[in-house]
Amino acid sequence: MEMDSTSSEFDIWRDSPLRLCGYANEVGEAFRPIFPKYVMPSYGVAFGYCAGDTIDKASIMYRNSNLKDKHRNHVIALCCFDTLLWQSLASVFIP
Repeated sequence: MEMDSTSSEFDIWRDSPLRLCGYANEVGEAFRPIFPKYVMPSYGVAFGYCAGDTIDKASIMYRNSNLKDKHRNHVIALCCFDTLLWQSLASVFIP
């Protein structure tokens, strides 16, 4: 079962201002010369956003999956990996 990326369903992690938390580390890095002690917490906020989105997508996949246990766990693990990799690259590592 794949998640439909063209769905009109509201996603709080991607369709709201909460999305900006994924870029908190960029703000922390920008203010490193002035407030160096806030850089690490800004990465905590950004990684927290990535983890929250990953957990949300995994729970949605778990609730909507009609598959047998072993296959369902595999699909959910792939969903987690995909979301965590994408969010980490797009929000933390590449920008």
